[in-house]
Amino acid sequence: MASLPIGDAVRSVCVKITTSRTEEQIHVLRHVLLPSIREAEQDISDRVVKTVIRALSFTIQRYKYRIPRQEVEDVIRILLNKNAKVTVETLLAVFEEFINPLKKAVLSRSGCTAALVVLNWSCIVARHLLKHPDAEEWLRLVECQAVLFSAAIATNGSIQHSARQKLKCIWSESKDVGWIYNKALERITPSEHLGCIVSHLFTVALSQDDPNLVKVCKGTAINVYIKAVLGAKSQPCEHSLTSFGAVLKHIDHDMFSSSLLPAVQKALLRNPEDVVTAVGHLVKHVSIDLSRYSVDIGKLIAAQLISRTEWIRESAACVLQNLVVQCSDGEAVDELIKLLVGILNRSEDKLTLWEQRTGVLTGLASLSHHQVGSSSTSDALSLTVTESVIPLLEREVHEGTLSCGLSTLGLWTAKFSTTLPDSLLSFFKKCFAKGTTSAGRTAFLRCMLATFKGNCIVQGIEFLPLLQAVVDKAMAQMHQVAVVTEGLTAAALLVNLTAADATVESGLTGFWNTLLNTEKQIFTTPKFIGAASAEGLITLLHLTSKVMIDYADKLDDKQRRQWSYPLLAMSLHSSWNVRRETQSATRRLLMYADSDILWQNLHYFYKEALSVQDDPHELEKNALASFEDAAISIKAKQREGKSLVETLWMLASVPATAETAEKEKVAVDIFLSAHHPSIVYYEKHAWLKVMQRLGLTITDIIQQHGNILWQQILTELQAANDGQSALNGLKSLCQWASSDVVPRIMECLQSGLKDDRLMLVTQMEVDIMNTPEGELCDQTIIEKAKASVAATEQNVKRESKAYSYEEQQWDRELREEMQRKKGQKPVAKGGKKVQVKGKSKAGGSSSTGAAAAAVGKGGVQVTSKQQEAIEDRMAEEAAIRKRLKQLHREYETTEKLLCAVVDSNAAAVKSHVPSLINNILRLLKTSLASAGACRLWLKLRSVVFAPKLTGLGTLVAHATLRLLEPLRGLDSVWSQEALPAQAARIVELLLSAISTKSGHSQTTLFPTATFTYCFPLLRRVLQGDGECVQGNVNARKQALQFILAHSKTRKTDDDGLEQDPDLLPRDQLLSVLAEVIASSSDLRTVGQLRNVAMSAFSELCEGASGKDDCGHGTAADIRVLLDCLLSPLQELRHIAVKGLQSMIEVLPSAEDEEETDVLVKALTRRVFVAQFDPEEKVKACAKQLWNDANLETPKFLCLILIGDVLHSEQVVRVSASLAIAAVLQMYPDMVSTVADTLFDTYKDKLKAPLVVRDDIGRVISPPFVDSWPSRCGIALALEKMSPQLSDREVDSVFSFFVNSGLSDRVEEVRRQMLNAALSALNIHGKVLL
Repeated sequence: MASLPIGDAVRSVCVKITTSRTEEQIHVLRHVLLPSIREAEQDISDRVVKTVIRALSFTIQRYKYRIPRQEVEDVIRILLNKNAKVTVETLLAVFEEFINPLKKAVLSRSGCTAALVVLNWSCIVARHLLKHPDAEEWLRLVECQAVLFSAAIATNGSIQHSARQKLKCIWSESKDVGWIYNKALERITPSEHLGCIVSHLFTVALSQDDPNLVKVCKGTAINVYIKAVLGAKSQPCEHSLTSFGAVLKHIDHDMFSSSLLPAVQKALLRNPEDVVTAVGHLVKHVSIDLSRYSVDIGKLIAAQLISRTEWIRESAACVLQNLVVQCSDGEAVDELIKLLVGILNRSEDKLTLWEQRTGVLTGLASLSHHQVGSSSTSDALSLTVTESVIPLLEREVHEGTLSCGLSTLGLWTAKFSTTLPDSLLSFFKKCFAKGTTSAGRTAFLRCMLATFKGNCIVQGIEFLPLLQAVVDKAMAQMHQVAVVTEGLTAAALLVNLTAADATVESGLTGFWNTLLNTEKQIFTTPKFIGAASAEGLITLLHLTSKVMIDYADKLDDKQRRQWSYPLLAMSLHSSWNVRRETQSATRRLLMYADSDILWQNLHYFYKEALSVQDDPHELEKNALASFEDAAISIKAKQREGKSLVETLWMLASVPATAETAEKEKVAVDIFLSAHHPSIVYYEKHAWLKVMQRLGLTITDIIQQHGNILWQQILTELQAANDGQSALNGLKSLCQWASSDVVPRIMECLQSGLKDDRLMLVTQMEVDIMNTPEGELCDQTIIEKAKASVAATEQNVKRESKAYSYEEQQWDRELREEMQRKKGQKPVAKGGKKVQVKGKSKAGGSSSTGAAAAAVGKGGVQVTSKQQEAIEDRMAEEAAIRKRLKQLHREYETTEKLLCAVVDSNAAAVKSHVPSLINNILRLLKTSLASAGACRLWLKLRSVVFAPKLTGLGTLVAHATLRLLEPLRGLDSVWSQEALPAQAARIVELLLSAISTKSGHSQTTLFPTATFTYCFPLLRRVLQGDGECVQGNVNARKQALQFILAHSKTRKTDDDGLEQDPDLLPRDQLLSVLAEVIASSSDLRTVGQLRNVAMSAFSELCEGASGKDDCGHGTAADIRVLLDCLLSPLQELRHIAVKGLQSMIEVLPSAEDEEETDVLVKALTRRVFVAQFDPEEKVKACAKQLWNDANLETPKFLCLILIGDVLHSEQVVRVSASLAIAAVLQMYPDMVSTVADTLFDTYKDKLKAPLVVRDDIGRVISPPFVDSWPSRCGIALALEKMSPQLSDREVDSVFSFFVNSGLSDRVEEVRRQMLNAALSALNIHGKVLL
């Protein structure tokens, strides 16, 4: 295709380049702009270049996919070749304009993505400018790249990796590139953004093994770090600090002491709040021992521990922790301890604020993470801290500071490896005597819990009585969370002491009875777990783990379940630390021998937790009071969803050495839980990931445990809840193993849709089902009670000549009958239902006695007998209501199953569409399932119609429902257009959708499933001479043309099941076409419609011939063709015989199975009769078919042909008469039997039924229709078989004529009988005379 002129192309690009559609983005660049600028014969003008680049700048945020972005990069490359100078200048202007907001902005992921896009553009320009590294443009470009790279790596994941790879590719192209970049970076003013690219250049230089470049880059990076990070006037970005880690790791003592340490000291003295975080990163990433520098740095950091700003105190504590980790010298750590203790103990400038004291204690706690290897040195450090902190704690009065100090003390005392100092034990004893709050005592107990462990645990036995007293106090005050938390800590310590010394356990019998008492348990209740602090829950986790591991033999099943609950509840806690610790501990517990019971208990509580979860989709739909409330609520639900998913992974933890059967059991049991809406919303393929964690495949699970999974789905769907978990599970199975699952589902669906009980439900029963319990739906009894009351109150003149009592009764009964025919129920006065007071018979005894009861709003009095009848009726309605609700629930299950399969894997349903359609359409007229059938019908349109035909599919679906007139379920919106016009318009749209376009030789057909879906609409258009389209000949012709096109459907290797003749509703198509051929009443339309219908009829038969590309005709197809042989229209009979001739390869034979025996008999019967058709061409084709099919003339034809003799059509009776004469010629011994059967049949057909009247004399029997054509057929048969009559049979025949036949009440029968008698007389007269 020729390209546009460059000016037209640029104008088109400026208009369309910002489109949101990916296809248009690719088109406007690849097919409009690129060809134009490639084929430009001379350099592109400056104005065009600037216009194009400015247009491309709008794509930075709009283009989201790789291919359009690559097209933009191709445009930039070509512009650089055509007009480099202006292109570079314009792009640099775009880059500088883009990076200005990035220098101080906090970037989101989309902003980082945009920075990566521009960085890619800059790399294209960099390859061009590398040839001129001294140019000013090169320095500007590198500065832009520094900011872009810093912005791109501000996020984690693929964006950061791509940004690093882009620059690495450029720097790896040549060894000189790194030197060129470093030279430019040295000339740029240092900034934290510059530090990111410098550090990355250093990393790449290390990988290239260039020591000279590494040395130069390290010097540049350290210079930038000192000036831009340590000398910064604001706090650096986190990603910028992290990027320097690779450089800091290669710092030696000389560089640290000469360059970095002075800079750190200067920065901490000048602006510590800005650099304290950077110092923490520095001491964390260096690889040298910082023992010699610890005091110098510690003095400056210690000053920040007493800052009034909380985050500065926390950052300073973090610096001390990182610093002490890098110190291997115990003396250096001791100096730091003394430094902090001195701050706490100094007399001048006392720490008056409790936050300051807490800050110093937190710093002292950070020092407990030291890495001193010698146990003796470690014990000495712990002793120093202990002896220094205890006096402070003894005089501390602030509870928060006391708790922090005890926590710090616990961290240090936990490091004692042999024995505890006496001062510490004395301090613990004073703790119980000291009058503190429950929270303070809990802090003391936590310190003791951390202290008494390992070799030191034996020293805690002396505290047993005190601890047991604390537990007893908690049992007495179980409603106070703080007291219970105190008791919990004491109980955890008691369990530890019991495990250390077996002799102790005998004295703690009361404690164990209290701890394991399921009736009065206070530590594992939901109320306590929900109110306890995070520290308290960690203690509970410790206690639970101890009980379930060390004392599992003390637990029965009920106690095991009770102690399993805290594990599950804490796994779902809002605190991340609690969840992490609990899930880790639970995974360890699941590795033990009795883990199966624990897993079952955890899964039980997990399912309970899921059952109370709200659907996240509903949360998004519901509008909350304010945006802030909505944001908080959604964030809380996200946290809950994340914890639910984490707990699911925990439940899927099975030892790697476990048997495959055990893993499969876990996967099967967890199936529905993994598909709960709250899980699927946050982790769509949770069960698939569970299978991967267990090392299983879905195919194996379905093959071995498919029945169990299927039963779980059905049970969940039929339960009282919505069954969304089962539907999600079903969708997953359909997506991942459709070949194994979908056939099973379809079998269940077909069974549910074919349930004959749905067809038997009446509207009255549906009304009863919808009537609330305790309310009577059928008000007939109430009406009769009202009528009886009215009759007693009114004085009716029964013998009035004008309006007698009998006439009044007759009139009332007629009115009631008319109401019943209209589907109305007699209602109480006032038009409202009447509710019966008291219980029904089904629910218990009635509240009424023998006396009359007042019923309803009008106060109608009923007798005891009437009240009993009301109760009996209510009992009947209750039974009906129960039965219908169960049936409705089963049908809803079927509906949910089909919708789930369609939503998950519509392609797998296509081959089942024909059978589904037939079963759904039959339910449209049912009272119970009509609305559901409409929903299913509308749902199937998404299966059969391609996305581009969605609008047409929706139109076809709703119009079909209008034509089929279901009882309920129609959408009134689609009823605004006149139905005949709408149906005709749809047929035209369908035909135009497959019409042959100019230049193409073939028509594009719909898939077989799509045509099958459209067929009910086409059938209604064609039936009844197009009554639904008001006889519109054009619409009917178009419908036939549409059918004709699809009747030529043949199998192809490429389409698979898309084009399969066997999926066509062939028997229904043949029936409709036969009706069109036979019922064209208007002579003007016969030629227009009949020829198209006959062509389609022939093509359908050919498509069922059983050839390689054709389908195989079914018994239903053959029966339709055989029925067509009974038509009075000779064209239809002729084409039906030809159709059977086409299907001769698939016709049943006598050697086939017993199931086809009836069809073989029917085929033999119809073809044999067709050989005697009045039309010669039909007769000739039938004889040819008889011979080609190797059919034989069995003896049973003698009797079954009598049925054709009685046929309503004259042509059939004539053919059957000739056929019966022919078969009797072959079997003369059957003449007498046939004649007697004809005589008996005549007597049956001659009888007229008696007239039936009701109680008041009205005729209620149907009007009598005399079947005289059948008697004509009997006469005709007797006429044709007269040559085969013997002498004895002639006598009985003439006796029949004289006594019955010639005296028939219909003249036409008498005439035919006379002809038969004369024929017999002419043949046998001489013998008789």
